[in-house]
Amino acid sequence: MLLHRNANSGRGQLNALKKGKATVTDCKTPTRKGYTDFVAAEFVSLHRPITPDVPEAMVAAAGRDLRALAAACGQLSADYPAKGRLDRQAVESFFAGRVEVDAFAIADAILAGDTGKALVATRQAIAGGATGPAITAALAFNFRNLIKASSAPRAMPLEQAAAEVGLRDWQLRKARQQLTGWSPDAVARALRALAEADADVKGAAVDAEYAIELMIIKLGRARRAG
Repeated sequence: MLLHRNANSGRGQLNALKKGKATVTDCKTPTRKGYTDFVAAEFVSLHRPITPDVPEAMVAAAGRDLRALAAACGQLSADYPAKGRLDRQAVESFFAGRVEVDAFAIADAILAGDTGKALVATRQAIAGGATGPAITAALAFNFRNLIKASSAPRAMPLEQAAAEVGLRDWQLRKARQQLTGWSPDAVARALRALAEADADVKGAAVDAEYAIELMIIKLGRARRAG
């Protein structure tokens, strides 16, 4: 079996194999949801019940290599006491010191109104290799979920309301909790700050890291202003 990462090197050999009628399977890079769905499926195959926040915690702890993720799921399932459902705390305790602070951790801190924690998480994420566009994209994703949650019918059962706005039930539950403290005006101000920062980190700013930190401060102010 040959693995080719779509780079120029080795393309001649790949083309020769194709001409020889070798079976070729295109494996696109998974989306963020693809990684978490993969983790959820792994635990189903291992017959280990988990809480909804475990897949994201596993991706943060073990990274985005699918082979490493599968191995990590198996290791946690085998070594952690088989009592009840595995939760995020179990993942973080088991992989203590390995959990990376990523862009979505920054978003969680901002939406909770903890600007200080978000700034610390931002510096850690950048030090760990996170890029400005990745951070703004994660924040935009979470703010879009807030907007969807604000329009989800509350008279409907959670699962039905989530489907109505294109979210999973646990995503809607989380977004509704995060909506506390975010008025429509605050969300609008936050989206403007995000748009400015996104342009800055994609070339308009001399210091992209400063632009990201300034955005975090502006987002915190947007929430406090109500």
